Amino acid sequence: MLHTGPRPDIDQAGPVRSVPWWAVVSAICAPVTVLAATVLGQWLYTRPYNPVAQTMSVLAGVAGRAAEVVTVGFMIAAACHFAMAHGLRTLPRISRFILAAAGTCGMILALARQTNETLTCIHLTATGAGAILMAIWPLSTIASGAPICRARLAVPATIVLSSLLLWLGFEALHGPALGLAERVCVLAETAWPIVIALGVRQVRATADSAAIATETASEPATVG
Repeated sequence: MLHTGPRPDIDQAGPVRSVPWWAVVSAICAPVTVLAATVLGQWLYTRPYNPVAQTMSVLAGVAGRAAEVVTVGFMIAAACHFAMAHGLRTLPRISRFILAAAGTCGMILALARQTNETLTCIHLTATGAGAILMAIWPLSTIASGAPICRARLAVPATIVLSSLLLWLGFEALHGPALGLAERVCVLAETAWPIVIALGVRQVRATADSAAIATETASEPATVG
């Protein structure tokens, strides 16, 4: 009888996936949740609102259904960053730390609604810190070695995100399109983790399959 010895790490437990499916789902949910919450919040908002000129946080600044929807949306997006920080295990620790820190900033800005001067200061500080962290986050992924994280992609991504952040700063001080700049910046910064999560998961899955095929083929057959 032809028999191959059992592989404890493959036959019994199956190949280890370093990037679980829920990490990818979390990456996708972050921008989708923010977009859906602000669209619904704008529909529920009872005051005049210009999405080109006014920020998303304005929708959460007045007590009511709109504020509740937008606040919950921000909190879910922040929780998605925590999930990504935990699930994207192939990335360097600094990358995962930045994701967690950005998630913390997101949670703070969600809870510190702009209802008074103190909360507005906290909100703006958390917003700025989170935006800066996510703008430089692509650079922190380079050390992972994954093709999608290489410098030739990470550096241009950081330049684009930083440029959008500068545009947002300009609009905050001088421009009439603060709301538009904020939306573009937020969606861009939350979209790049989707690219990384999908790319890293695909590479890992391919490597696992190749390793299993190679190691199984190289095992000596025994006759019993």
